[in-house]
Amino acid sequence: MHSRAFFKPMRWLALIALSFGFAVAFNTPTPSSAQQKVKVFLSNSFVGNDWRVEMENVAMAASKKEPFASRFDFKIINVENNPETQAASLDNMVQQGAKVILVDASSPTALNASINRACDAGVIVISFDQVVTADCAYKIDSDFSKAAAWGGLWLAKKLNGKGNVVFDRGLPGAPISKVLEDGGKASFAKYADVKVVCEFDGQYAEGPTEQGITSCLAANPKVDAIFTQGYCTSAVRALKAANRPMVPMYCQAYNGNYLALLNEAGISGIVTANPPGLSALAMQTALDLLDGKKIDNKQIRIDSPVYVTDTSIDIGTKVNKIEKDVVAFPDLPPGLTFPALPPGLSITISTDEAQGKDATATASATMAPTMSGTKSAAAQGKVKVFLSNNYMGNDWRVQMVNTAQAVAKKAPFASRFDFVVVNVENSPEAQASSIENMIDQGAKAILIDASSSTALNSVIDRACKAGIIVISFDQIVSADCAYKIQSNIPKISNLQAEYIAKTLKGKGNIVLDRGLPGAPISKVLTDGAKAVFAKYPNLKIVCEFDGQYAEGPNEQGVSSCLAANPQVDAIVGPSYCAATIRALKAANRPLVPTSCSNFNGSFLALTEKGASGVILVNSPGLSALAMQTALDIMDGKAPPSKDMTIDTPMYATDTSIDIGVPLQKIETGKVAFANLPPGLSFPLLPEGLPFSVTTDEAQGK
Repeated sequence: MHSRAFFKPMRWLALIALSFGFAVAFNTPTPSSAQQKVKVFLSNSFVGNDWRVEMENVAMAASKKEPFASRFDFKIINVENNPETQAASLDNMVQQGAKVILVDASSPTALNASINRACDAGVIVISFDQVVTADCAYKIDSDFSKAAAWGGLWLAKKLNGKGNVVFDRGLPGAPISKVLEDGGKASFAKYADVKVVCEFDGQYAEGPTEQGITSCLAANPKVDAIFTQGYCTSAVRALKAANRPMVPMYCQAYNGNYLALLNEAGISGIVTANPPGLSALAMQTALDLLDGKKIDNKQIRIDSPVYVTDTSIDIGTKVNKIEKDVVAFPDLPPGLTFPALPPGLSITISTDEAQGKDATATASATMAPTMSGTKSAAAQGKVKVFLSNNYMGNDWRVQMVNTAQAVAKKAPFASRFDFVVVNVENSPEAQASSIENMIDQGAKAILIDASSSTALNSVIDRACKAGIIVISFDQIVSADCAYKIQSNIPKISNLQAEYIAKTLKGKGNIVLDRGLPGAPISKVLTDGAKAVFAKYPNLKIVCEFDGQYAEGPNEQGVSSCLAANPQVDAIVGPSYCAATIRALKAANRPLVPTSCSNFNGSFLALTEKGASGVILVNSPGLSALAMQTALDIMDGKAPPSKDMTIDTPMYATDTSIDIGVPLQKIETGKVAFANLPPGLSFPLLPEGLPFSVTTDEAQGK
């Protein structure tokens, strides 16, 4: 679920950075520093929303505090959101000597075989948030049934037992959504005059939630309350757009929701929290088990903290008043969750740490008796620079954010930028709203990895008119006033296809991965490859599939094409050589030339005996290039063109093939690292930048 968090009331600096800003040197720990530590891995299946990012930030911050810092050699491994990839990653952790594995799971059942293997090897396995069913694993989660029941009961009592309710069913197919739905409806069922008059699927996203409420309001002239599984902010916008009065509402513990319930005239509501600090509770549980402490029940379920506008309503559990600077912070991002930690832990987490910021820079503020927003002296004189990122659902985006955050701590940026990363749900409406907020906060520059090439243009134009430097990168916008930075995708596409065509000497059957349906870059890559192959009469595309930039669908697509075609001579696509090679091996087929993207796992796959292919590069360090461009513009060194398309290196197993540009050899230790995560992208930065980033920094360490 998109669940959010529970903070202890201590605040360092109220700045945002939804990344993992953990500065660690490139070298592995020396024996003297790591000898007594045990390997502890956190396996996370998804980083596509603020809750998961905050969960990881809390875990990483906790790992630097005692008692964990001296006991755990702690690593976070993010995988694509499919069970096959996560299961393979878990097996790899066991092989690397894990003593503990913490799992936020992609499936309650599909990981059980890997988890049982880990348990049989003596590994402590603790699943949390999205838990597994494997008997040997410990399980830590929030009691969503109680939380939803409390939400429904508070609304019913606020309505004095009578009224029409609009109901959000959450994300179709998600087990937690069904639990929340059943809990809320069970409370309403106790009141004969409380009617659920309209239902919708909010999908844990602001855009669909607002659309669902808008449709329900249009169909029902009388709506007295709104039960959401996500956003009160969406409910407020929908009510205002329909010229309807505010009504009581239920939502989750995002900062934006608290602010809406605190500031909107005539509004009332209830919020329940699923703390992202469940990760820290899992770490504490692991340490207790390592120290021989007995835990009688492998299922650890916590009650959600409850915050309300009206504490006089009795729902049978403790309720807390929604208050400014306790759970509602006007100068913090709307997606941050409060509180961040479950009750009872011995550590504290600051808002900076929960956002992935390096707490050492602001440690003096930890003893402040209030939660004021005063900046440290070091921050005086800096300009506000925001990075607006619309998506955190794959390794590339996570690395992009980590790279930006690492660079922000280096000269010259550290002394010039008050740097903030804001991650939003993958919808233009949410991103546009977030950019508006950046304008209001006095941004000097806004860097954007966009959710739409056109839908943000109006807010970007407003930013430009306010004198703000706007730089879009990776997924760019079409607004004329914005600078645009992207890799030369059409050229890359043509070159990789040319390499495959020449490797096959102009003859053979090709399987083509079209990428992600609807994604503009996928269309460019596909069209470019097809145009090149069309020049060779004896090259035939015999099968196409949508790999979706994910290993599972990639492998499945290749497998289906192999089953339908007895002769396949090459496999071309924008994603994972590792998945392609697994499919070939599973089908007992010889390895064939392939193309893929610049993931470490792809480089490693092409170092296998008999493997051949070419790798295209789109560097996550485009974020760092955007930062350098912003600084140059501030210093009066604007680029000659607002459209900056960069050529990227090409890597291949056979550098003798002439495709019109130099080819670099795929080599272990340069772009292929057996001891690093398969999802890491190399090279880390575009060429020509005057600074470097380590692999630890790219991973958020």
